Amino acid sequence: MKIYIYLFVIFFLNTPLVFAQDTSKEELDRDTLFFQYEKDYLKKGEHAKNEIYILDALKDQGSSEVFFFQIENILSNLEPKKTISLKSFIQNSKFYRPDKKKNTFDDSGLSKQLNKFIIFLEKPDCEAGTFFKVHSRTVMD
Repeated sequence: MKIYIYLFVIFFLNTPLVFAQDTSKEELDRDTLFFQYEKDYLKKGEHAKNEIYILDALKDQGSSEVFFFQIENILSNLEPKKTISLKSFIQNSKFYRPDKKKNTFDDSGLSKQLNKFIIFLEKPDCEAGTFFKVHSRTVMD
């Protein structure tokens, strides 16, 4: 009986460690995107300062959702190989449909796609290499 209790304790004490290792491994396996902060395309949240909205998502008529980035933290001294235009990235994607009169922006589709990546958004008015680490989110309008 002592052996069963011992094995039971060992199994359950080690199980959370295995899951914790798998989660961090998933984070390491994802690709990283570095985007430029374009002031004419992005807007800080009025009530929640850790939210950044895309103007295309805010202007979209007929959608019940709104896409935004939630700031997780600020990192300095990052040296990305390339920083790309967020506006170009979104407007050239399948999630932006300017030919439609309503629902021109697929908020949830873009959020799901971007959640496959680790995303950094260049912090405006700061020294080079300073970025917001963000997560894409949607909220019901």
